[in-house]
Amino acid sequence: SYVNKACHPFAEAAAEKSIRLIADNLRLAVAQGDNMEARGNMLIASSLAGISFNRIRLGLVHAFALPLGNKFHIPHGLVNGIMLPAVMQFNLPGNLPKYARIAELFGERTEGMSLRDAAERSVHAVRQLKQDIGLTQTLSDFGMTAARSDEVIDETLTSANVQVNPRLASREDLRRMLECGMNGTV
Repeated sequence: SYVNKACHPFAEAAAEKSIRLIADNLRLAVAQGDNMEARGNMLIASSLAGISFNRIRLGLVHAFALPLGNKFHIPHGLVNGIMLPAVMQFNLPGNLPKYARIAELFGERTEGMSLRDAAERSVHAVRQLKQDIGLTQTLSDFGMTAARSDEVIDETLTSANVQVNPRLASREDLRRMLECGMNGTV
């Protein structure tokens, strides 16, 4: 919701706080499952994210999540995590300032960088977070193959989340993102 075309100041504020809480607490919540403060902060982050996207929707990550989750029985949060870096990389030109801000919220050093380089740091930060929490699965691990891309793309394009995505995606763009999700690259 933070980078999508429908974002407004209230959604933006909730999303920024959610991103910061995730950046500051998810690693600790995973590493120390009994850390109630970190887990509580993750509950707050989840609630704030829900407040942020409640009326304005999300984007391509969630447009992919439903067909991939349904067809390949991938848990919702996991499929979002698998697809997030590839979609972020694709979407960067659609909202460079917000992606640069995400990098800052993750604590990435962006001073003196071009806007594009600072925005790229957001993708790096998310990939590092995934690695740190042990999220290494790919779509291929759940049986997704290139032969099934068209059926996933067809269903993805029916999602209202596509219309608010910060960048228009062609079928070939969607196919490339799915390939990244299958092999774990960006």
